[in-house]
Amino acid sequence: MHNAGPGASALAGERILESLAPVHAPRMGASAMDRKGSFLPRTSRWYQPTRLRGRRRMRGEKVYEYTVQITGVTDFGVTAEAILSGQTPVPPQGARFDFTFDGQAQGKIAGRIHGIDYFRMRADGRAELDIRGVIETGDGHRISLVATGITTPRADGVMDLVETVQLTTASPEYAWVNTRPFWAIGTSSGGSIHIEVYQQ
Repeated sequence: MHNAGPGASALAGERILESLAPVHAPRMGASAMDRKGSFLPRTSRWYQPTRLRGRRRMRGEKVYEYTVQITGVTDFGVTAEAILSGQTPVPPQGARFDFTFDGQAQGKIAGRIHGIDYFRMRADGRAELDIRGVIETGDGHRISLVATGITTPRADGVMDLVETVQLTTASPEYAWVNTRPFWAIGTSSGGSIHIEVYQQ
């Protein structure tokens, strides 16, 4: 395991989010079978640059949105730099990277949001999100955030994110989040991630 320093970690996080799809899609054997969300080479007839297509199908009330920056990355056996440069292919068992993030949420829930994305890159090209975070609201409460999802590349290198979100807290002021289903859509580019969260 390699735990890079703050500067190198932030740079590695930025590079993997910005460059993952366009650099490695052709090496992953992507084909028509990948049309359900895997990274596809731009030459594939199934490659469709996405622009938050899910927004049209999903309905609900926007509860909050946030922008976070990647603040660090921990790798396990293979570095993000090695994969992104093409020096090392994605191993058959996949590659794991822990990205730490920090930023601010605005809306019905507002305050600082920070946590870790246990990001898993699969050998078949799919990238999976497994997020654990904390929202520290401006009025002094804490809300636990758990989210899972996938990423999909656009032609311009921006990554679209689709997530299911679970919020939990014992604070009476925010007890309403415990019984609501949430979903989220967003984008990541250049080490910055913007997410919009909706309730059904």
